[in-house]
Amino acid sequence: MRTPILLLILLLAATSSFAERYDLVLDGGRILDPESGLDATRNVGVTNGKIARISAEPLAGERVLNAKGLVVAPGFIDLHQHGQDVDSGRVKVFDGVTTALEMEIGSPDVAAFLKSKQGQSLVNYGSSASHVAARALIFGAPLPEGTLLPAAGPATDLPATAEQIQKIEDRLRHELDAGGLGVGMGIQYTPGASRLEVIQMFRLAAERSVPVFVHVRSAGRVEPGSSIEAVSEVIGAAAVSGASLHIVHINSMCAKDSLECLSMVAGARARGLDVTAEAYPYTAGMTFIRIEQS
Repeated sequence: MRTPILLLILLLAATSSFAERYDLVLDGGRILDPESGLDATRNVGVTNGKIARISAEPLAGERVLNAKGLVVAPGFIDLHQHGQDVDSGRVKVFDGVTTALEMEIGSPDVAAFLKSKQGQSLVNYGSSASHVAARALIFGAPLPEGTLLPAAGPATDLPATAEQIQKIEDRLRHELDAGGLGVGMGIQYTPGASRLEVIQMFRLAAERSVPVFVHVRSAGRVEPGSSIEAVSEVIGAAAVSGASLHIVHINSMCAKDSLECLSMVAGARARGLDVTAEAYPYTAGMTFIRIEQS
């Protein structure tokens, strides 16, 4: 009698996947799930806009999409997206990106940024609080609308006084209160910022439990001003402050010393520091020269 009962159980298990109909079924795709490590051909059942089941067995749905030969994965998050217009968002969707954040430098006015995106964006959005913009504002040279970086001048080249550093911190607190997701620093674009100013920004981030996203101070092999020195600066700031650090496009900043810079990141992580980095998959870079009319 045990065999018929076992067969009945197997039959019920095999047919149970058909018992429920899902709003949408993604049929036969290669499922990639970074959280669980799953990498296999599966069927996905979606109900009320949420994944209800992932199964190796066939699933029934009101709508079935053939995903054979395609990858099905959670939406990708781009932490370094300067193009925040609708067309850029549309391109991101085609690449599987569902969240595109302006974290490297940050928006000069987080509240205005979020308001401009509300109901207009095809993807999830957000911004860091911009140290560059806060510095420019405190130096009396607020950034023109639509720009992320100041023109060369006192706001970029001069060291800040203790009073100015305090005002920069106050501005960043205001921006974090408005919804900033972290502190964005482009130290190469504010070469006048002292090492102490950088550490103070990291301390502020640690105080607010938000990460710091950094375009490091310099690139190259010549000391002073090498990539190794620049990466050491921000890892040191993370160590003394306790802030989480993300180094942007470490490949283009470190170039021939990229492996050494990555080993520095690995060493910091091995010793308990929350340090990460990103690398874009190409060798090009971009900057520009702007002449201000007096």
